[in-house]
Amino acid sequence: MGMLMVQDYVDVQRQTGEAEMKLTPVGIDIAKTVFQVHYVDEDTGEIVNKPIKRAALLEHFANRLPCLIGTEACGGAHHWARTLVKMGHQVKLMPGEFVKAFNIRNKTRGDTYLRTLLIHGARSVLINAKEPGAWVEQLKKRRHPNVVIVALANRMARTIWAVLANDRPFEKGYVSIHPAEVGNVS
Repeated sequence: MGMLMVQDYVDVQRQTGEAEMKLTPVGIDIAKTVFQVHYVDEDTGEIVNKPIKRAALLEHFANRLPCLIGTEACGGAHHWARTLVKMGHQVKLMPGEFVKAFNIRNKTRGDTYLRTLLIHGARSVLINAKEPGAWVEQLKKRRHPNVVIVALANRMARTIWAVLANDRPFEKGYVSIHPAEVGNVS
């Protein structure tokens, strides 16, 4: 029996008319024991980042209206995709390089030099800043210093991205008045 590919799923969904329905986009980060499921709650607009144990994943999706599910095309992804499609969901498998733009844990992706600069910058902030901010102070009380450094480097990366993406100068204390937008998974 040959392995079904993404195009096969799309063809089946076209034939059944599922593509015309408005589907809630859902992202799944597949792991060994606990999967991370991400979506925007349509009622509240809240961004949901929910850990779900492997054994409970199918039950979670059995109780939902059909969704547009995006996940990284990795070892077990095809199995999960076939199972979720049988439950009435659309599934899009994406190459790993398109799933995470800045992943500090996976050393094979991203710009190593940029990551190194961000980590050293974050370390310098923690050592030299007189008032690094309440967020950093609270994190320092709860986490190992290396975890705080990585968290601050990630925050700096998101800030840099936001400044560049919105083509505006950095403003200390800026708070977005728009809720986070979720792009379509295709």
